[in-house]
Amino acid sequence: MRVMLVDDEQPSLDELVFLLEQHSDVEITGAYLSPLEALAAAGQALPDVAFLDLVLPRMGGVELAEKLHAQNPVTQLVFVTAYAGQLAEAKGIPATGYLLKPVSEAKLSKVLEMLRTGPGL
Repeated sequence: MRVMLVDDEQPSLDELVFLLEQHSDVEITGAYLSPLEALAAAGQALPDVAFLDLVLPRMGGVELAEKLHAQNPVTQLVFVTAYAGQLAEAKGIPATGYLLKPVSEAKLSKVLEMLRTGPGL
């Protein structure tokens, strides 16, 4: 499973990278602090899954999700946020899962299992 990560906070990004690296079937195609850099790279990386923070500079996670989905409709989306209330912003975006920060291994494993058994993977 090819994954892309986008979070503007380095410690959160590092933690998610660490957790995902524990899963042998996960290949991280890129970990980005900038949503603009992630969008530019997504066309070549063609991730199966994008883990997106909802609050990002210059382009929010919802807007990035819409652009990634337009670029590659089969990319599944997982929103990651520190505040459950922010998930309302993502209403209407076809997301496979949601994770609250700090991300726990147990919750990440559940989301990965949904991704593995979902369409396209």
